[in-house]
Amino acid sequence: MKTYKFFLIGLSAMGLSLISCQKVEQTVPEEVPTGFTISIPASFDDPTKAVDINGTTSVAKFLSTDKIYAYNNTTGAMLEGYLTPSNISAGSCTLTGELSGSVAAGNVLRLFYNLTDAHPSNVYFGYAGQNGIAGNLKDFAEASITLKSGEGGTLTSTEPASFTNLQSLFRFSFTCNSSPINVKSLVINSRSLIRNRFPLDGDMTHGDYQIELENATTGYIYVALAIDEEISNGVNENMVFTVIDNNGTYYSGKKTAPSSGFKNNKYYYNSEPISLAETSKIEPMLSWTKNYSVGRDDPSNPDQFGIDYTGDEGFGALTISGTSRGYSFWPGRSGINIYLENLNAGSGNWFIGNSSYCSTSFNLIVKGNNCITCDLVSECIGTLGTLKIEGNGMLTLIFKTNSFYGIYASNYNTSITDVNNLAAEGYTVTRSAETESAGLKCVTYSVSPKSSQP
Repeated sequence: MKTYKFFLIGLSAMGLSLISCQKVEQTVPEEVPTGFTISIPASFDDPTKAVDINGTTSVAKFLSTDKIYAYNNTTGAMLEGYLTPSNISAGSCTLTGELSGSVAAGNVLRLFYNLTDAHPSNVYFGYAGQNGIAGNLKDFAEASITLKSGEGGTLTSTEPASFTNLQSLFRFSFTCNSSPINVKSLVINSRSLIRNRFPLDGDMTHGDYQIELENATTGYIYVALAIDEEISNGVNENMVFTVIDNNGTYYSGKKTAPSSGFKNNKYYYNSEPISLAETSKIEPMLSWTKNYSVGRDDPSNPDQFGIDYTGDEGFGALTISGTSRGYSFWPGRSGINIYLENLNAGSGNWFIGNSSYCSTSFNLIVKGNNCITCDLVSECIGTLGTLKIEGNGMLTLIFKTNSFYGIYASNYNTSITDVNNLAAEGYTVTRSAETESAGLKCVTYSVSPKSSQP
């Protein structure tokens, strides 16, 4: 697709070296037909696209299979069809294709390189599905051009299109006690990581990246990470790693961001492997909307994630999924929405809130099959505020024998045991019979929309 030119800069904070990258524009046309041909000359400082990484340098190259989608920013409509690179040479190409939609001379088009989904109702760039291989990196970019008429009815643009990368490239390797770790799975957590970009409305979701390698490796792992630069300011920002090796052993560790924070359109590579320690603690996968804040806000309790929200645009949501061991979550303000999606968690103590201290009211949205074990306490989820549950799935709670049915809230506790009090409007919540094994009790809550009930 595009061209990256990297210039080497020393970066001491993370044991990383940093390279900055540049790009050039392209050309497009004008008119007003429903179906039309478009041809945009494109030139770049380097021949680049499918990312070719060689040590401390990164080169991309145009691929004829790349797809570039267009949005008419003047009329507010996606155009049907896409452009592809042709006449590919060392430093240039031509983007051509058949597009449909209403356009006119002077209209501004936004060009989206390699969208994950181009359907008008769901236009986004998504970073899931990377496997640590340099040739499988997510490679997204955007440019804007102004249309003008071209020869023979073909549309072009007033200037070449200049694409900007929407992410940075990272290279990682890991050791434990100076011995290389044979990595099979990697989870990367940082408060500034973007999981999905929605370019039409400027929205985004944040969250962890999970990298599943096809084959375990002690070598380099390559990942494209999108950074929310409004959040990434380098102040107390850590990149936290959870690694599973080929034998199923867990390792964890972290690196501190550069003083200015991580940026997009760079290549960060480790000059030395990142040192991890073997651990029994496992961070779950997290994903949250932009107006949420999720992080370890209490230095005295580093295993607790604080959940908060910013702005007045609504409360958004946090999703907790995957495997979790030894971590808990603290809703910092009332109105927070917490999704549990196919979660298998064990925390010893409480997992969300604590009825001795937590007084906020929050909502749980249950998706899929979830299980939380808190074998040292009688509640897995607790608050002195109100708790409401909705969704479609099951939540199994395993807890100590002095039972609150695993949940404590102002509307559901030892004296208020009617499970209907937990149901959000429009939903049904049922509770199974309580069972006991090895000194622990177990209850399953089933949640579904009322409309799906017979």
